[in-house]
Amino acid sequence: MKKLITLSFVMLFLFGCIDVFAYDIPHEFWSIDDQYQAAVSANDSYAVIETAKEEIELMKNEPENETVLQIIGSRMEMIADTYEALGNYPAAADYYEQYVYYADALHWDDAAKIARAKTLHYRPRLEMFQQTTHEEVFFNAKNEPHMGVFFGATADGEIRQQLSDESAILLFHEFGDTDFTWFHHIFQQAEQKKIRIVFALNVPNEGSDIRMVPSSGEYVDLVISELAKHPTVPVYLRFAAEMNIWDNRATPSEYINAFRFIGNKVHAKLPNVAMVWSVNQMSSWDVNMHDFYPGDEYVDWIGVGSYLSKYFLGRDDWKPEEAFNETVFFAGDSADAVLALEDIVNTYGDRKPIMLSESGVAHYIHSLNRDETKWAINHLHQQYEFLPKVYPQIKAIMYFDKRIPEEVNDYALSDNPELAKEYLEEIHHSYFIHGSQSNAPTAFHKITDSVSVTENTFTFGVYPHVYKNASPKVDVYFDGYYITSLVEPHYLATLDVSNETAGKHQLKLVIDGVIEREYQLDVIKPIRLYLNENELHSDVAPVIVDGRTLVPVRIISENLKAKVDWNAEAREVTVSKDGTNIVLGIDYPFVTVNGETEAIDVAPQIIDNRTMVPIRFLSEKFNLEVLWDDVTRSIHLNQ
Repeated sequence: MKKLITLSFVMLFLFGCIDVFAYDIPHEFWSIDDQYQAAVSANDSYAVIETAKEEIELMKNEPENETVLQIIGSRMEMIADTYEALGNYPAAADYYEQYVYYADALHWDDAAKIARAKTLHYRPRLEMFQQTTHEEVFFNAKNEPHMGVFFGATADGEIRQQLSDESAILLFHEFGDTDFTWFHHIFQQAEQKKIRIVFALNVPNEGSDIRMVPSSGEYVDLVISELAKHPTVPVYLRFAAEMNIWDNRATPSEYINAFRFIGNKVHAKLPNVAMVWSVNQMSSWDVNMHDFYPGDEYVDWIGVGSYLSKYFLGRDDWKPEEAFNETVFFAGDSADAVLALEDIVNTYGDRKPIMLSESGVAHYIHSLNRDETKWAINHLHQQYEFLPKVYPQIKAIMYFDKRIPEEVNDYALSDNPELAKEYLEEIHHSYFIHGSQSNAPTAFHKITDSVSVTENTFTFGVYPHVYKNASPKVDVYFDGYYITSLVEPHYLATLDVSNETAGKHQLKLVIDGVIEREYQLDVIKPIRLYLNENELHSDVAPVIVDGRTLVPVRIISENLKAKVDWNAEAREVTVSKDGTNIVLGIDYPFVTVNGETEAIDVAPQIIDNRTMVPIRFLSEKFNLEVLWDDVTRSIHLNQ
C-alpha cells in the first residue's frame, strides 16, 4: 500500500547515502529542520507548514538527485496532510498535486495514486451552462442521437411499469445461454415502442469465458442470428463489461482478442448494432482500465458502470490510515458522479459517445442496516442533472433497477418509493429523449468566459463541487450586486435583463466563499424594425455583423409588395419589384441587379433558417430612407 516517508526514514537515508551520491546538503537546511522537528513534536500545524515550505524552497535550488527528491517529496506530503487535517482542502489539493511529481520520480506508485485522487476531490469546482436547442456534440457514431440523452432501466425492473415514455431497455444475457425466449420478448416490446435496446452480453465466468470466446464461433453466430431477427431495433451490444474489476481476471490481450472477435462479426453482419466497450468507473487497485481498450475501429460507444454509495464496501469502520480508499474509489464524501467519469471522458470523449450502460445510487446498506434515502436522492440528481450538463458526450443513462441478494448495497428503485418518485421526475427534463423520439429538444452549452444574451431573460445552471459539502450554496452577483442564491437540487437561475443597458456586464458566482468565477454577459438588445412607422415583426430580429445591419429579406420585401423566390440548390434568393430584379447568393459578396454584378459590404447569411441581407443595400435599391434610433435600438424605413 501507501509508501509513507517519515522524518526518521529521510534522515537515515541522508546520513546513510551521502557518500554514495557525493552530495552535501546545504548547511542552512539543518537549522530550519530543527525548527521543523520541534513543530512536529509540538503538533503545531501552522509551524509545520511554514518550516516545511522553507525547506522546500531551499532544496528547490539544489541539483535534483534522489536525496533532494526525498526531502522535497516528504515535505510536500507533510504539508498536504497537515492542510487536510486542518480541513483546508483546496490548499491540500495544491500540495498533493505538486507532490505527485516527486512520488512519480521516486516510484512511490501507491502514494502517487492516492495523491492524484485527493487532488481531484479536494479542489473545488464551479462550472456554468446554458440550455440550448442546438447540437453540442456529435460524432456520427452508429445509433447516436444528435441531441439529448436516452434513458431506461433493466428489462425486469419494476420501475418500467411506470415508464410510459422510456427510450431504451437494458437487457442482460449470459454468454453461452441458448434460451432466447426472454430475449425475443423484450425485443418485441422495443419494436412495438420503436425504442432502443442496450444488450449486455455478460461472461459469467469472467476471464475463463473470455479465453474461450475466439473458439466459440458457433455460439457467437447463434447470437448474431437471433439479433438479426430484429433489424429495426437500434441495439448497443455491451460485451463483457467491467473487466477492470473482475475477480477472475483476463489479460488485456485476451480481452481485446475476444472483443475484436465479437466486434468483427457484429460489424460485418448487423448494421443496426453498435459495439459498446464498457468499464466500471473505478478499477481494481493494480488495474489500468485503458490497457483493455480494443481500439477505435472496434468500438462504437464507450460504456461506464457508475454506482454511487455512501459507504465503500458497505463499511463505516475504516481506520484513518485506510480512509483513502473512499477517496480513490469514489465513495462517501468522494461519491461525485462528475468526477468519477472525468478520466473516461478526458480519454475518449473527443471521439466517442458515452453511455452510463449500468448505474445506480445506494439507498439502503444491508451490511449496516442503514437507510440512506436522502443521500441517494442527492446523488441521483448528480447523475441525471449534472452529467448531461458537464459532459455532453454522455448520450444515455441506464438504471440498474434490481436487488441482488448478496450485495451489501441496494440500488433498486423498486425497493424505495421515494427514490423512485425522484427518478420519474428527473427523466422528464427536456434534455432526455422520450419514447420513440430520435432526439431531445434541448442540450447544454458550457460557458467558459462570456455569453451573449439576446432575450429579456437569461437562464443558466451550474455544477458546484466542494469536498465534504454535497449541497453547497452558490451566490450570484450581477455587476457587483448580490441578486440570488442557487441551491440543490437543480442549481438553476433566470436573470431578468430587460431593464439592463446593452453592452457588457459582470456575472460572478461564489460557492460559500470557497471559490468564485466571473463571466462576462454581453446584453444585446433586439433591434426593432419599422416601415413607414409600422413595426415589422419577424421570428428572427435584425442583427449587426461587421458593423452592418442585416435584416430578414422576406419580411422587408413582402411588406414592400416585392416578389421573393428561393433557389435551394443554388442557395440564392431573388427579389423582384417594379422591373428591378435582384439576385443574392448566400455567403457570396456579390449581387446581380438586372444582370449587372456589383459588390456588397456584407454577404447575405442564413441565421435561424432566415436569409438576412444588409439593410443599406435594400434601401438603396428600393429608394428607402433609413434612420437609426440609438436610444430605442430601432431601424426606421420610410418610402
